[in-house]
Amino acid sequence: MRSVLECCYNPFVKVTPVKTHKITIVDKDILAILDKYVAELPEKSILAISSKIIAICGGRVAKTGEIDKKELIKQEADYYLSEMEMAFIFCGLPIHKKLLI
Repeated sequence: MRSVLECCYNPFVKVTPVKTHKITIVDKDILAILDKYVAELPEKSILAISSKIIAICGGRVAKTGEIDKKELIKQEADYYLSEMEMAFIFCGLPIHKKLLI
C-alpha cells in the first residue's frame, strides 16, 4: 500500500514554502506581504496562499468565545452536515493505522 505522499508525488512539481513573519490582524494588505516575501515568480508558477492567511488579512476573524463555532460553520459553509448525518456517513468506514480508509 502506498502512502499519501507517494500518491501525490510528482517529480515535475517543485514545492517551495515561503517563510513569513507571524501574520496577525494588523496585517491587512496581502499584496504588501507578497511584495515583501515573494521577490518574483518564474513563468507558469502557481502561488498557493492558505485560506487562513486570506481570512486574517481580510479581517474575517473572531475572538474565541465571541461566537458559537457551530453557528459560524453553518453561516460560512456552502453545505453543512450535522453531527448526526456525519455519524451515519462514517459509521461504516474502517480506520487502519490511524488512517480513514
